[in-house]
Amino acid sequence: MLDQFRLAELVKPFIAIRPGSYTAGTTNGPAQSTAGFSGALFTPIAGDLGASATWDVKIQESDDGSTGWTDVPNSAITQLTADDQTPMIDVKLTPARKAWLRAVSVVATATSGVGVMGQLYRPSGMPGAYPIAQAIATKFC
Repeated sequence: MLDQFRLAELVKPFIAIRPGSYTAGTTNGPAQSTAGFSGALFTPIAGDLGASATWDVKIQESDDGSTGWTDVPNSAITQLTADDQTPMIDVKLTPARKAWLRAVSVVATATSGVGVMGQLYRPSGMPGAYPIAQAIATKFC
C-alpha cells in the first residue's frame, strides 16, 4: 500500500501550539485548513509543567478560520499534571465537521513548557483510525 503513495502526500505536519514556556492562561493556536484531508491528529507535549501546574488542551473548529470558533465534541484531553506526557487527539473530518481547526491550550497555576504538534492525514479510503501507521505497518511489518 505504501508503494502507491509517498508519505509526504499522505501527511501534513503543522505546529498547532508553538512549543515554549507559557504563563498561566489560554493560548489559541493558528487556524489550520482541513481541505483535502480525512483526519487530524493532535499531540500535546507536556515538557516541564511548573509546580502544581495543570494543562488542558482541546480542539476547536470554525467555518472561516477566524470567527465562530466552537469546541469539537470529545476532543479534549484529560487534564495533565505531570511532565513528559504526550496524549493524542484524533479528529475525524466528516462532512459535518467545519473547514478549519485549531488547538486551544490552557495552562493553570504555574509557568509550564508545553506545545502541540498536529498532522493532517489522508486518504479517507484507508481503513482504521490511523491510516498512515497502518500503511507503514502493512508495508514493513
